[in-house]
Amino acid sequence: MPWIRLEFDLDPEQTRVSSQLRIERAPESSREDPLVLHGEGLTLVSLSLNGQVLDARDFQLTGTGLVIPHVPDQFVLETVVVIGPAHNTMLSGLYLTGGVYCTQCEAQGFRRITYFIDRPDILSCFEVRIHADQELQPTLLSNGNRTGGGLLPKGRHYAIYEDPFPKPCYLFALVAGTFRQHEGTFRTQSGRTVALAVHVEPHNWPRGQFALEALQRAMRFDEDYFGRQYDLSQYHIVAVDDCNMGAMENKSLNIFNSKYILADPETATDQDYENILSVVGHEYFHNWTGNRITIRDWFQLALKEGLTVYRERCFMAHQGAQVVRRIRDVRTLRAHQFTEDAGPLAHPVRPQAYHSIDNFYTATVYEKGAEVIRMCATILGETDFKKGLELYFERYDGRTVTLEDFLEIMEQVYGQSLHPFERWLDRSGTPRIECRSRYDRRNRRLRITLTQLCPAPRSDSEPDGALWIPVKLGLLSDAGKPLTFRVEGRKEYETETVLNQTQHRQTFVLDGVQDPPLISGLRDFSAPVIWKAVQSDRSLRILILSDPDGLNRWEASQEMAVRLIRARCEASRNAQTLPSQRAAIRTWRGVLAGASSDPALTVELLTLPDELWLCESIRPFDPATVRSERDGLRREIGSGLKDLWDGLYQEFASHQKRYRYSVEQAARRRLKLLALSYLVWADPDRYVEQAQRAYRDADNLTDRIGALAALNDLDHPARKKTMDDFRARYDPFPLVLDKWLTMQAISHRPQAIRDVETLTRDAHFNRRNPNRIYALIGAFVQLNPAGFHDPTGAGYELLASEIRKVDATNPQVAARLAKAFGSPWRWEDAVVQKRMEKTIRDLANEPHHSREVQEILANTLTERAPI
Repeated sequence: MPWIRLEFDLDPEQTRVSSQLRIERAPESSREDPLVLHGEGLTLVSLSLNGQVLDARDFQLTGTGLVIPHVPDQFVLETVVVIGPAHNTMLSGLYLTGGVYCTQCEAQGFRRITYFIDRPDILSCFEVRIHADQELQPTLLSNGNRTGGGLLPKGRHYAIYEDPFPKPCYLFALVAGTFRQHEGTFRTQSGRTVALAVHVEPHNWPRGQFALEALQRAMRFDEDYFGRQYDLSQYHIVAVDDCNMGAMENKSLNIFNSKYILADPETATDQDYENILSVVGHEYFHNWTGNRITIRDWFQLALKEGLTVYRERCFMAHQGAQVVRRIRDVRTLRAHQFTEDAGPLAHPVRPQAYHSIDNFYTATVYEKGAEVIRMCATILGETDFKKGLELYFERYDGRTVTLEDFLEIMEQVYGQSLHPFERWLDRSGTPRIECRSRYDRRNRRLRITLTQLCPAPRSDSEPDGALWIPVKLGLLSDAGKPLTFRVEGRKEYETETVLNQTQHRQTFVLDGVQDPPLISGLRDFSAPVIWKAVQSDRSLRILILSDPDGLNRWEASQEMAVRLIRARCEASRNAQTLPSQRAAIRTWRGVLAGASSDPALTVELLTLPDELWLCESIRPFDPATVRSERDGLRREIGSGLKDLWDGLYQEFASHQKRYRYSVEQAARRRLKLLALSYLVWADPDRYVEQAQRAYRDADNLTDRIGALAALNDLDHPARKKTMDDFRARYDPFPLVLDKWLTMQAISHRPQAIRDVETLTRDAHFNRRNPNRIYALIGAFVQLNPAGFHDPTGAGYELLASEIRKVDATNPQVAARLAKAFGSPWRWEDAVVQKRMEKTIRDLANEPHHSREVQEILANTLTERAPI
């Protein structure tokens, strides 16, 4: 289908879509094969083939599309259908929201617009003509370059767009509405000028400038680092409030959830600015990894998403605080992807089957997919990996590809077979690496033995055999100094190396090690695995204070905290005396004393592991005890370091500059607010008033919401007073009130479940808007394990009730909520475990669920084999 012409006559109730398709029979297709087009929710008005109108005997309408039994090898098919955008609550296809028409076609939304072969390997050049009311929809946008437009009778107007680059239909986009633009330009390295525009609703115009700056940064980075130039004369970004996804990379017309576009100091936090920079970059980078080169089928989804996430992270690393950004990536991976990989919803990076592809926009596809690409870059080295990317772009531009195609290119550059590495694509589960070592003092030789423990394959189609795991490591002396060594078989001495483990059990020999070493393993988190090494508490303290790898300093600090909280949980269950934390407090004091040299890393080193990771790391599964003992350690850190926390807070608060988003300013604000949080938790009688004052005096949302967060877990009148003020102050700003919902959903207060139930009746909460659902229900079930897994089962019933309500209008969002039932954790208490399983089973047995929700619930009830 090399060419398609579409004409839209927009109307809320009856939008008329006329299509003209030029169709050619594929060489592998038999002349007896019928033409099968996908289509859902369409009212067919007319159908003609090569100008001849077809009657009902010439075709068949099915529940999923249109079948024409006999067609020639080449022909033009014309259809006219009617759709109702105002009634499209699924937010897939063409829908009307707040007076704005917009589309969401990935993964299979185009079939809700017109009849088409809705697959990613069908590439077509699009010509689009849009008719709309000139007063209500003065802005008309689609993919490609605008080639015409003008006035029509009865107060309507039109615009014509042509996209010269063939693309799959999931990248089609249309927007029509009233907007105000932030406009700019970008001059490419080849000298072309690209017109840029960020379109926002008129009342949001003051908050759109940063998104334009983010786009310009991303375009420059892609040229400088990856050698990729933009290819059209214009680039549009549109912000809409109702959107299932964060954003969509449609060719030249990105459609964004407004939360990833709108920002100013009063209504956006530092994290919001970072998210905008990251997501704008991500969607722009798709122009080459997803658009110019797209995927052959949806089983290759991790190629376009994983590779683009990798490119996005390279971009963000170059914005500053590289180590801290990597730490946040790892924290996200563990909290979401490792959990997914350990439960019944685990699947490989390349899924083997699906009922609804929308269910596979998962942490595994995005996060683990990016880590697979990153491992490939580690194995090849930065220079050769970039050579491989250049060859990949040259060879496959304008074509559809598979993950094997990508690895074949890398194999050519590497000069060795990467076949064992391909097992990462088709194996689910998180490998565990056990590291053991033996030092030969006389010969100055260190033997390191790495053993892989991988989850058993979930099906016969998952490959067996060892994975290729690149392990980056270095050695430290007992005094914390880096040691040099030479890997057996290599000539050069080094202080850091990559050991490529390709066997289940493999020993590496390091020569020239002058002192008994401390191993700093899996530096930079070089592979998405669980690293297990025998390390004493003293070794952890040395790593925290001295390791030149910032991520491993953080890893050691997290492990020290996990050990302390685990010991506290055991003591609590057995009614024993709590273990001493003095040595750990002294270590963290040493970290905090040097905070001014790297405030961003200091924040990470002094932030305790989140409850999700602790519940994964501590057995038996008991989220209430984990929370209680984590809070207890938080109180001890606050009390034990109160003098330093107070000094830091006063210093940063008194020398604060006028708000400007920058990596440096954001780091200082985060450290200041972390200090306030520890102080309030350690001594509420003294510091609650200080938090209230910080809230009142704040000149930006980061400081104001940080002060509110410091009060959020307390049962104190100041909390309610401040929460009520926040609700009233930000009533005109829905995205800010989403933070108010989330704050209450994740509170450690025991009445959080009741608060969430009450908030579902708040005027701000609207189940038709995905942002509201994710902010309240999503936050509660994903970020409040003690609340969601309440032994009474109230959290499970709350989620089941919301799934029923949301599934009736938006199955994609309902299915994402249902994934919370797919956690890997099992209660020791059989009664509570049965209560959870009964809730899931009762929900699964109810009729009329969408196929998206049915698939998630069915898979959730499947048990996962243990390691």
